Order: sequence, then structure tokens, then C-alpha cells
Amino acid sequence: MKCSTSGGRFPHDSGMRKSAFAFVGVLIAILVANAPLRAETVNFPDEQPVFKIEVPDGWAAKSESEGALYLRPTSGNTGHFFAFIELPAAEIPDESAAKKYVESRRATDLDKLGADEKGRSLWPVNEETLPNSLKGWSADDDVLMKIKPGDLPQMKAYSAIVFSPDGKKYFLMLAFGRSGDAMANKDFLKKSIAVTK
Repeated sequence: MKCSTSGGRFPHDSGMRKSAFAFVGVLIAILVANAPLRAETVNFPDEQPVFKIEVPDGWAAKSESEGALYLRPTSGNTGHFFAFIELPAAEIPDESAAKKYVESRRATDLDKLGADEKGRSLWPVNEETLPNSLKGWSADDDVLMKIKPGDLPQMKAYSAIVFSPDGKKYFLMLAFGRSGDAMANKDFLKKSIAVTK
């Protein structure tokens, strides 16, 4: 009994090769998916940095003005951002001033964002836990608002955290975006803040 061969190979040989290549491709995809992501680390402020943060995957950091660093999604998600802002020492000299500032800042920002006062759920100013024994205060809000005219209202999360790495210089961290995403990324950023040495 003769087997039909082509070039000395069995007919099912090419099918085996295709299966082997497919298996190797799947294996590489699994390894790449499980490889640790390398987050970008950014120092802030640019001159004489006081702390550094890790930028979440899928986000880009850019200094948009002196003393302000903005993080926006690279996918171009409208109205979703984080910011780190250096606060003037003359305006925020101590903890008491920092608490008052973060509450008034929240009201000003929500007005600028066009959030209807009836759709706001203002939370009291609370002490915020930050890594490396940093002390801060947060003023949060869940707000129902339209991003563009004609859109249905969407639930958005706003959070302002004022903190000081050294008790002398104060900084503001702002978070705004879809409720679940904004809070998840805010927690990531909070945990990534580290004092520069």
C-alpha cells in the first residue's frame, strides 16, 4: 500500500505546522498580556521636584501651565482628567487654610464644569489617607451632568485632594470623570505618590 506524498512529506504535515505556529502565537500573546506594565514616572514640579507619581497605563502626562501637571487618557475620552497643581504658599500656609481652600475650590470647579447645583451630592471635607504618611483633605462630589448639549445627563465623579509632603508646601490633586473609572484611577494615583529625595 502506497501513501501519496509530496516532496517526501505526508499530506497532514502542513496542517501540523499551521497548528504549531498557531500554538506559538497564542503562547506569545498570553506571555505579553501577563507581562508587567511599565508605568511612566513623572516628577512634580518640574523644577525642584517635591514628589513623583506613576502615570496609569493608557494616560499621558503634560505640563499645561507653570505649576500644573495634567493627566489625560490617550484615547481622547472627553472631559476625563487628573491634575496636580502647586498651590501658592501665601494663600495656603497651614492645615486650616488647606481645608477651607479645598472646599471652596470644589464649588468653583463644579461651576466651571457646568454642573447643575441640583445634581450635586457634596460630601463633607474629610481627612484623606495618602501613602508614605502624607496627610491630606478631600472634597468629593457625585454630580449628574451633561457633557455636551443634547446629551443625556451622566453621573460623574469629582474629587479634590489637598496635601503637603513637607507641611510647608501644599499641592492639589484633582480627579474628574466617569464615576467608576475616576475613582479607580484616583486610587492608583494616590498610592503612587512618593516624596522625592
